[in-house]
Amino acid sequence: MFENEDLIKKDKQGRFPKDDTRYRTFIFVLYKDSESYDYEEVLNTMKGECKYWVYIEHKAEKNELKDHTHCIIYYDNPRFADSVANKLGIPKNFLQIPLSTRGCMRYLTHIDYPDKIQYDLQMVNVSTSFMKRFYEAYNDEKIDIEILQDIYQFINDNTNLDSVDLEVQLSLFVCSSSYNRIFKAYYNTITKYIKEKCTTSYNIYYVNFYFFIYR
Repeated sequence: MFENEDLIKKDKQGRFPKDDTRYRTFIFVLYKDSESYDYEEVLNTMKGECKYWVYIEHKAEKNELKDHTHCIIYYDNPRFADSVANKLGIPKNFLQIPLSTRGCMRYLTHIDYPDKIQYDLQMVNVSTSFMKRFYEAYNDEKIDIEILQDIYQFINDNTNLDSVDLEVQLSLFVCSSSYNRIFKAYYNTITKYIKEKCTTSYNIYYVNFYFFIYR
């Protein structure tokens, strides 16, 4: 049995791929001292070949022998496991198909496993193209009121923009933060708040400018 097959089986994060089936998402575990592949070369190949990737180094738990690195990759077009393994330079047996992509992403920090070593989100390495989907897996960690506070704080920090520009910038902020659900639910209230804040900001600026010119 290959060294990481046993590890993934214990954690029950995935299942082995079928030879005649293509998949978009793969998970695998790497070890720095492996003799089956070059650890750094595999990571570099993954970053170069894959648009969507995420990985994190984990310390060995009590029931594990050594430190290891969990990796998740995603393709726009489904691929056979042997093709992916050949590209990465690892045995095909190392690849698994996630039982839940969201669950695998959350497993990287052990957020749902309080008995395991906990990892901060900042310790996770994730490609720019994969950030939105990755952080979406953690979106439920903020309750609705906290998300709304973030949105209103963003508005308050950008009242120097006119209402149209502020709405554009806010929409980008909402998308990148995966706050879409709350934004849609409170859209009318949020846009009214934007208009009020921008009008107030403009009036204050105008009064100050007028006072400066004509004093």
